[in-house]
Amino acid sequence: MASRQGSFLERDVERNLKLAGLKPKLNVIKQGYEIDVFLDMDGYSVLIECKAYERGGLHLINLIHQWESKNREIKANKILFVIIGKDISDREKALAKKHNITIWDENKWEKLKDHIIDLKEKSKDFILREIDKDLTKNKKIKKFKVKITSKQKRINALEEEISEMTESLELLEGLRNATGIICIPLLLGWIGYDLPGIILVFTFIAWIGLWIFVDHRENEIKLKKYNFSEEIYK
Repeated sequence: MASRQGSFLERDVERNLKLAGLKPKLNVIKQGYEIDVFLDMDGYSVLIECKAYERGGLHLINLIHQWESKNREIKANKILFVIIGKDISDREKALAKKHNITIWDENKWEKLKDHIIDLKEKSKDFILREIDKDLTKNKKIKKFKVKITSKQKRINALEEEISEMTESLELLEGLRNATGIICIPLLLGWIGYDLPGIILVFTFIAWIGLWIFVDHRENEIKLKKYNFSEEIYK
């Protein structure tokens, strides 16, 4: 049971970290050791060990010593444990901190998942700080964070531009539809009441022009939305 739950937890961690905009890899082999989930962010690496137990059968002290020893060969910058089904004692927390290991218990993981689901990629900085409390002091993470911030600024700019273009498109569509409606009485007036044809012609030309312009603007918005999706997932 523990093994099946552990496998589910690994996939759950991988899936949610991806949703937060990170690029985790599942079941990576490093120096002969299998890592449940591995993060490599421009040279700053995090190995994540996922453990799920129903009856508290986990000896966390042993796990801490095992991975502290393994990491002497792997040389990851940070170790993260995601532990489900066990209360973490003060002694275990202190030992983990001593060996540069962050622990997310079940309560912590559920709260982080809710945060990720609500904010998606906007939760990335928050999640990184939860992995490494010394985020702002780490030069490699600073470099990675600058890239995140720069990318987020581009995404925000595209979002704002798409929003403004969509609002203007709605106004243009309303004007186009109104112009098309006006053409009908003008046509009837020209047929039945000898209304000057030049008015109808100009109105019809305006309607056609608006139709073409709206179609062009719709294509522009589609292109912007495509660029937006490319920016998010690249």
